[in-house]
Amino acid sequence: MYFITGFTKYEVDERTHVPDIGSARTFGYYANSNDAKEAVRHNFCDIFESMYDYMVIEHIEEGLYQLASGRLFFKWNDKQKEYEEIDPIEDCWGNYAFG
Repeated sequence: MYFITGFTKYEVDERTHVPDIGSARTFGYYANSNDAKEAVRHNFCDIFESMYDYMVIEHIEEGLYQLASGRLFFKWNDKQKEYEEIDPIEDCWGNYAFG
């Protein structure tokens, strides 16, 4: 499944090196990546909600304690009113969708 999660910021704590993503919310999932990308890029159902500047799509297999096998990151473009794909964020976060 391809899980879609939004978060309000992305800052790395200089002391702990742990990312601070602010408020986060998992909006849902799709069975294929193209549908997930389309939903994010075009802000389906207003997932931006005037606060979620970042979105991540994570591919997570069925099962317990699964880690994402792939991630795509997006940032809100206020001028275009849609999300744009950005370079991957490298961090030590487990899964954004499940914490």
